[in-house]
Amino acid sequence: MKHFKLAGFLSSIALLALNWLAAWAAPPAKLSEVATTDDIEAEVVSKLNDVEQALHSTESYRERRDSLRRSATHLAIYGQALAEHDSESKLRLAGADLRDAALSLAHDSSFDDASKSLALLKTAAAGKATGSARVDFDWSKLAQRGWVMSALKSHSESLRRAMRRPGDPREDSRHATNMALLALVLHGDFGAVKDPADRPRWQALSLEVQQHMTRAAAAIKNRDESAADHFRMGMEACNTCHETFKR
Repeated sequence: MKHFKLAGFLSSIALLALNWLAAWAAPPAKLSEVATTDDIEAEVVSKLNDVEQALHSTESYRERRDSLRRSATHLAIYGQALAEHDSESKLRLAGADLRDAALSLAHDSSFDDASKSLALLKTAAAGKATGSARVDFDWSKLAQRGWVMSALKSHSESLRRAMRRPGDPREDSRHATNMALLALVLHGDFGAVKDPADRPRWQALSLEVQQHMTRAAAAIKNRDESAADHFRMGMEACNTCHETFKR
């Protein structure tokens, strides 16, 4: 009788552990409802080009080290998004490798180490997976909160300029797409939340920003005037978050 009770208890613990792991491993939102794989892959190409230019020589590395790290951090986010995306893409299987190589590059402190990371990054960006990189990853560990806030500000300023003077709608829209993905990184980062009871509010506001920026991106691509409204509402959610949690 004791054996059966113990077995039942262990089974319950195992089930709870599996449920916890599943919850932890799940992305903050369904990725197909955040950004298309085509848009994310286009950003991979753009940021990889920035990284290659920064690593053209030791001199360019010294001059562009900060921008290189920003591009690498963006690439890590794109890699995770592609790895967990519920739509097929040519980079889905290599997404986790892309993430790991980009994170390594973001933390490298020498030209030689960064060049080695770039080689791995280019292999992953070509769709070649090692098979050893784990897909499960805590989104909040992809970038530091301060960096995310700075990136959000940069993309919002670029998006405001694009709203005033529209260019290529696909390129303009990707500023909003980046903001949507950055909001997912903030979703599980509770460093600014002093009271644990306020965590659901933090997450709700993060998803609100994501949803409005996703809609803004789609509207910009379609040359729909609602883009300005979605951008405004997304920024209002950002401001509400600042007012609520910077106490």
